[in-house]
Amino acid sequence: MFNWIAAAAVALLMSYTPADAHECTPPDPYGHIRVTVGLGGDSVLLGESGAIKRALKHSKFATFAVSERTLRDFDMSQVAQTIKVDGWVLAFGANDARKHDLPNFEADLTRVVTERKAAGQFVVLVTPPYPDPTRYPVKMGEFAEAVRRVGAAQGVCVADRYETMSAAGKWQRDGVHPATNTTRSINECIRISVK
Repeated sequence: MFNWIAAAAVALLMSYTPADAHECTPPDPYGHIRVTVGLGGDSVLLGESGAIKRALKHSKFATFAVSERTLRDFDMSQVAQTIKVDGWVLAFGANDARKHDLPNFEADLTRVVTERKAAGQFVVLVTPPYPDPTRYPVKMGEFAEAVRRVGAAQGVCVADRYETMSAAGKWQRDGVHPATNTTRSINECIRISVK
């Protein structure tokens, strides 16, 4: 004989979802972000671009990050004709510290941020990496500070890769590229910047 009470109890138990079931699945903090982002920078940003794209999986990206690129090499007018973006992640300073002087770098960065904001785009600035000081006696810290100053003056979010790397003290074999995850602060700045 079929016990319909037992069958109903089993069906009820199988359909039950505990109130805290949502805690089993981590929330997607970037799920609401659906923008087109331009990534402009050097090989460090190029290496980080995959992790940024995976975290912001509902967004589109146009990557203009190239090895050895400096801010002065980056032709924003040509890029603007190529694709329409909602905002930019700009990561310069590493190669600039070797090839250009600090006052011109800071002035150029200020100009680029001002132009992008005037075009209605959000801007996220990323400080240059913290290099292995035993191998690279370059003035990267001064350029990181310049990026912070421009970010503060322009009211844009700054992802401080330099600080993250100096705290971790880990590099890839070349002593420049990060061996620690530096993309979380970039993703957070994008989240904060998207209105």
